[in-house]
Amino acid sequence: MDVSDAVLDRIGRLFVDARDATISNYDRYTSDKPGGKYGQFINGIYQGIGDDSKEAFAALLPCIVDETLRIVLQLLDERLDRILLKVEEEGVERSPYDFTDALEAEYDPEDGWVHRFSQQRIVEMERDF
Repeated sequence: MDVSDAVLDRIGRLFVDARDATISNYDRYTSDKPGGKYGQFINGIYQGIGDDSKEAFAALLPCIVDETLRIVLQLLDERLDRILLKVEEEGVERSPYDFTDALEAEYDPEDGWVHRFSQQRIVEMERDF
């Protein structure tokens, strides 16, 4: 793996880890035995919706998380003049922007970081509703 792949992969894994943890937490919150006050709050809302809505929620959750993370990445991309992002690789600090023009484009669930690193479900755009 060359330095460019290593730097981009390190950033990618960070964002995909956040994605996977969020989806996993919400799956736990909507289960029969959520822990903690926040989990119980989310579960109370979830239990108040019908079964069709629960299926829609399960499908929408990864979409909402992906959209949120894409926006965060887009904001980083747009604010390069005010936000410094560095990754240490092989003892040298490197900017991921040395290897890509846009982190948002690297995230793409269909063929980017999400597809390569995620352990959680990915919603296929071709799904019929």
